[in-house]
Amino acid sequence: MTKAQQSLRMEDEQKNVGPVLNRQNTSRRFSQIARRVSMTIRQHGKQSLMDLTPIHITQNAPKYENTYRLKPNEVRSFKSYKVSKIIREILDKNLEGCKYEELDVKYTSMKIVDSMKISIKNLNMDRYKIITYVSITKADDQSIKATSGFLWNNETDDFASVSFQNNSIIAVATAFGVYLD
Repeated sequence: MTKAQQSLRMEDEQKNVGPVLNRQNTSRRFSQIARRVSMTIRQHGKQSLMDLTPIHITQNAPKYENTYRLKPNEVRSFKSYKVSKIIREILDKNLEGCKYEELDVKYTSMKIVDSMKISIKNLNMDRYKIITYVSITKADDQSIKATSGFLWNNETDDFASVSFQNNSIIAVATAFGVYLD
């Protein structure tokens, strides 16, 4: 590094702007990251990295132009009775006859949340953000109290909640529809 480059770098560091990035620093950083990933694979195997990846399905969110609509279209608004029916079908399909196993509950709940979100989005509720939540516990003569709080508009926003119970499992699934102005 020349003296001119060193003086520029020192000036940038003194201004708290940070060092000037060049190709050497960038490639060095990428090689450090690659070494960490390869060490993790060697220590834990590829399967452990696959377990850490989320199951969630990512979709590109539609981009809207400003319409200045303050209320949703009545046809495409969040209908809690339709959403409750979908949630009931998903819970029955995924949990009927299941027994509570501590290691499987995480993946089961993530699978239910993902299928809920996809099914609810297929109702084409325009300009609604869908938030889904599932809680699964063991049925051992215990009580559950759960609350949630949001800042929302009572005229446009709504929710649907469904509970499921068999001999081994108690599950509560909730979907919130929040209108995006």
